[in-house]
Amino acid sequence: MESGSIGLAYTYSEPLIWFETIRDTAPHIREAGGVNVLVTNGYIESRPLEELLPLVDAANVDLKFSDPQLYMTGSGARLDVVQRTIERMVEVGIHVEITHLLVTGMADREAGVREIAEWVASVDPNIPLHLSRYFPRHLTTEPPTILEFMERAGEIARESLSHVYLGNMGSAGQSNTYCPQCRQLAVERSGAGVRMVGVGVKGECVSCGTDLHMTVKQG
Repeated sequence: MESGSIGLAYTYSEPLIWFETIRDTAPHIREAGGVNVLVTNGYIESRPLEELLPLVDAANVDLKFSDPQLYMTGSGARLDVVQRTIERMVEVGIHVEITHLLVTGMADREAGVREIAEWVASVDPNIPLHLSRYFPRHLTTEPPTILEFMERAGEIARESLSHVYLGNMGSAGQSNTYCPQCRQLAVERSGAGVRMVGVGVKGECVSCGTDLHMTVKQG
């Protein structure tokens, strides 16, 4: 891409509500040498999903709750549909990351975090999971997620997953990427700044030699 852009991200508002625009635009981005990225709630029927899969390179999917009933009452959607979207994306080789917002009073239970992490691990334990701190907005007026719970949620998720990030924390180190084998710092992130501090010239961990090609994309 002439301007230095690597491609196009389809994001706010929910991009799947204008499915046809993505379907018609994505091939042109590919032809220009770019990639297509979805930032989505993953709520889509099978047929249009299958049309999009060959056109998508990466996706961040919002997985809101671990309980099917809470998914329906809290967002008016079905958990199994979102899970199917994630599974299909992974099956066809799309780079997938998942975001889970820890909403006070709705998604701030240790058991819920564990269920989310274990399900993600059942698909692929190397999928990055972003646990985001909630802040009150518009009609949702509960207080922000307690910082101590954010830290505990990270500990729980790391029992099952290789790459867990804590978002909206305002503290250093929560968005760094570490080697899944030896835990050497691989990528250091601060705001919009990124430093490759533990990655060799061939994409390997400088400490233990583990291939980090997939790992360094994350976060």
